[in-house]
Amino acid sequence: MKLNDELYTIIEKHDNAVTIRLLSGSAIFKGHFPGNPITPGVCQVGIVGELLEMMSGRKLTLCEVKNLKFVEVLKPDVTEEVSITFDKIEDDADRLVAKGTAASEATVFTKFSLVFETL
Repeated sequence: MKLNDELYTIIEKHDNAVTIRLLSGSAIFKGHFPGNPITPGVCQVGIVGELLEMMSGRKLTLCEVKNLKFVEVLKPDVTEEVSITFDKIEDDADRLVAKGTAASEATVFTKFSLVFETL
């Protein structure tokens, strides 16, 4: 499922970071959870994957979760804009290892270290 323009839109791109806006009217939030929406962890990982595909120009699939911590609940009605910052990207022909955070101002929502394979 493509999440860009369904769950979020891209506001700004930098060398190692992308600022996104969560779309609070998304069907995902209507089901997770009505009246108290939160961004599912699997969707946060999906966003990271889509952004890496955009940055690398390659089609990727998640193959390993080295480390994944959901530090704070990411609520679209409280925090619309989120910066996904890639602190480190190790890239070879077949695999891409990305380490970074999803945060807004001083609040870190997610810390990740994920491995993707090129399709």
